[in-house]
Amino acid sequence: MQDGSFHKNSRGITLQQLCSRCTDYFKASETERLAAYLTNKYSLKSTTQKAPKGKGELSNIESLRIYISATSLELVQTLVSKHMHPSFLYKIGL
Repeated sequence: MQDGSFHKNSRGITLQQLCSRCTDYFKASETERLAAYLTNKYSLKSTTQKAPKGKGELSNIESLRIYISATSLELVQTLVSKHMHPSFLYKIGL
């Protein structure tokens, strides 16, 4: 639940955060594979975007993040909201 951000302006979602269990630690090919899986399995319009350089232990890592388009927002909300703690629903625009 923590590894993402809802963008109020674009109404899309970025899967991110600088932690050991998020996409910033994945290889680019792994992140692209996960984005393709989300598209194929759940019909989410997802793409990859270059992540900004991290700090500290992430300063030398070039990574990608997954962006889920606003056109898929309602589907994301339907799929995951029932599994989220209410305090994290803002992460998917609820």
